Amino acid sequence: MQHEDRIQQLEQENAFLKAELRKRGYFYLSANEKLSTIDKIEIYLSYFRGRPDVYAERYFRKKHQKFGWNPACDRSFQAGCKKGKIKNHCSICPISQFPSLDGVILKHHFTGKLTCEGIGIYPLLTDNTCYLLAMDFDEDNWFDDMLSVYKTALRFEIYPLMERSSSGQGGHLWLFFESPVKALKARKLGSLLIQEAIEGNKNLNFNSFDRMFPNQDYLPQGGFGNLIALPLRHDAYLKGNSAFINDLQQVIDHPIEYLASLPKLQEQQLDQILNSYYKNDYFFDQQQMGLSLDTNMKYSKQMYGLENTMLCIEKKDLNLYTLSVLKRLGSMYNPEYFLKQKLKKTIYRETTPRVLSYYEEDDRYLYLPRGQKYKLQEIFPEAEIQLEAQVTNGQVIDTAFIGELRQNQQEAVNTLMQFDMGIMKAVPGFGKTVMALYMIAQRTVSTLVIVPNKEIQKQWEQRIHEFLTIPPCKSKRDSYIGIYNGSKKKLRGHIDIAVAASLANLENIAVTLKEYGMIIVDECHHAASDTFTRVLRNVNAKYIYGFSATPKRKDGLEKIMHMFCGPIRYETVHFKYRIHTGSNSS
Repeated sequence: MQHEDRIQQLEQENAFLKAELRKRGYFYLSANEKLSTIDKIEIYLSYFRGRPDVYAERYFRKKHQKFGWNPACDRSFQAGCKKGKIKNHCSICPISQFPSLDGVILKHHFTGKLTCEGIGIYPLLTDNTCYLLAMDFDEDNWFDDMLSVYKTALRFEIYPLMERSSSGQGGHLWLFFESPVKALKARKLGSLLIQEAIEGNKNLNFNSFDRMFPNQDYLPQGGFGNLIALPLRHDAYLKGNSAFINDLQQVIDHPIEYLASLPKLQEQQLDQILNSYYKNDYFFDQQQMGLSLDTNMKYSKQMYGLENTMLCIEKKDLNLYTLSVLKRLGSMYNPEYFLKQKLKKTIYRETTPRVLSYYEEDDRYLYLPRGQKYKLQEIFPEAEIQLEAQVTNGQVIDTAFIGELRQNQQEAVNTLMQFDMGIMKAVPGFGKTVMALYMIAQRTVSTLVIVPNKEIQKQWEQRIHEFLTIPPCKSKRDSYIGIYNGSKKKLRGHIDIAVAASLANLENIAVTLKEYGMIIVDECHHAASDTFTRVLRNVNAKYIYGFSATPKRKDGLEKIMHMFCGPIRYETVHFKYRIHTGSNSS
């Protein structure tokens, strides 16, 4: 009996060791376990399933000396073919004849007998579902990034496949589903895995959100969706590329056997994962309840740094989880991306990224827009946050206010001036310019008023002479008021009015802006534009205030305005008002 027990124990150990080897891509194949070519093709096609009615061919463009892709068609370049002449013509071509991807073509793919340079699939099906999700990694540290997402997937009991791309300079991570699932859900899973992986990998960034296949939730009109090259291409495979690899970056010798060992994800399991872990407010767009350090010790308890043109937060004492949260604070989903999805338009990651990021970093600091200081305090209410102020107080200016504010104007100004940063939302006719001039007279520090155009600049100049006392000047050349636009370029360092586009073109903009103790951004909803953000990234003034009647933008980019100008502190609605008592950003 002991002998039989020992045999059983050895068999169990043997099975365990085989399983461990199998995880690494090593297989113990007995003579009767060999797969036929037909078996291999069948297994391969059961995992790499795209649109059944069309696949893609890779070709070399001699004219441009680079590779391209087209839908495979039996009538390519025959009479009536518009390929290469009209964009996306293939999907509506009246003479098209798309062959299906079959075993013969796939065998040629494996053996190097293709008439083209490679083949690929379109993962997004016509009913907006998919059988797989792939993620592309192509930066210098591509393998480490891919491995971190791979290990994250294993934590959720998802078993992906790692592939070194055909170039050898990147990788693909493949996830397979038992049945077709909505691309929306598949891509949510991809986002979740990237979000979780970022918390343990400081080099992984939000660009990874744009590198998923399919890259859209819905099939774009007039197109097939994005395509991805199929692995195990013969010529690349001979060089160790287009190959399945393990966590040591070693090529797996029996790729189809390894592929067959990977369990596919069932939709029920997918739903459970998303319901339990997916973060709907990943970039903190809603009101925050705060992250409790008592219940979740993953967050750093102290944050140190500087406040100058940006919030410069020292990285050395922050754990990776805290770093990931801070990066999320300086980022947002791109509304244009989701609008294009809704309209079923083709999306290109180079021009329409899914995520817009406004943080920067180097080896020592993570840099956040200054307006996010109040969010920082809301999200980490129990953390010790010490940011040494290196902002500019500006020079004292000689001015006083002429006149008297209305009671509701006075209340609005008093509310706004409790904070060093913030926005006043006031309906037209409420007197935003007059209130801003009153604040200049109260602060009496060198002030730069940033406006969107020359017309508003001229109105400001007129209002200054009407509502502020300023020292007399001998001539126009000695004016106390500086004007900066396309034709006039004279900043005085007292009270200056500048058109944003002209200011943004200054070479040493940071040096110029360092003279001011207060910045007023009129029509601050424009602050979301690239022109305004270039200016506001370089503002070192202690006080930053925005004024607007319509801070809500049609393009949904108002969060950028808040990043650089702060939250709305006071709001008027038809001359009724609402006070916002958010955290002080001073």
